[in-house]
Amino acid sequence: MKCTPKDVVGNIHDYLNYCVQDVFVTHAAFSKVLPAFLEHFPSPVSFGGILEMGSSFLMVNESRDAYLANVKMSYWEPDGHINHSVFWKDLAPASREGKRTSGTMKHGPLKQAIGQTFCSLNELKKQFSVTAAAIQGSGWAGLDLKMLRLM
Repeated sequence: MKCTPKDVVGNIHDYLNYCVQDVFVTHAAFSKVLPAFLEHFPSPVSFGGILEMGSSFLMVNESRDAYLANVKMSYWEPDGHINHSVFWKDLAPASREGKRTSGTMKHGPLKQAIGQTFCSLNELKKQFSVTAAAIQGSGWAGLDLKMLRLM
């Protein structure tokens, strides 16, 4: 860092907001990763080791914005490819004639859940487009039917 203690005090609200966002993101990540870690590595020794590694923190210099942009792209880029593959191969596969069948759904649990939650496939598409447009990176959104929300 190239700032003085006086600079820090003068911008304390910016620093606190940054820390709050960091805590929020860290909590969200650990909430998803920790249960899987404990399932695969139930030994307290493994958990103790990961806690020790987690006690260090990353120092980011004045290129913080570039670092954050790179991290976001690193996260979203592979995720977008996976979502694209799942969507086109599983949810909207090509018909026998090779044409896409998007917009039509077979009867089943997914169609029923979409109908109950969003009233129609068209309404889901509309809400999904708004959500995806608001996401940085690949523009892919996720549908969490357990929580009945778009992410």
